[in-house]
Amino acid sequence: MSKSSFETNASLAIRFSLPPKKEATFPSGRQTRHHRIVSSAPQKHSQLNPAAVRLRITLATLLATLYLVGQVLYCQSV
Repeated sequence: MSKSSFETNASLAIRFSLPPKKEATFPSGRQTRHHRIVSSAPQKHSQLNPAAVRLRITLATLLATLYLVGQVLYCQSV
């Protein structure tokens, strides 16, 4: 069974997330909090729980399947 694109994107985001921003260091060794290293990727504040993601995908698939079955039964009854 192939992974869904959402699961793949989530696992890639977790795998390739950048480490926390480091404070800038001047040549003299002094650090400052005002000059931060700017990263292009957004920082993740919380990790995605794989079990919760799998449950959401399963429930969404089940809901879509029930909806389509209902549509087919309705179309056959009309």
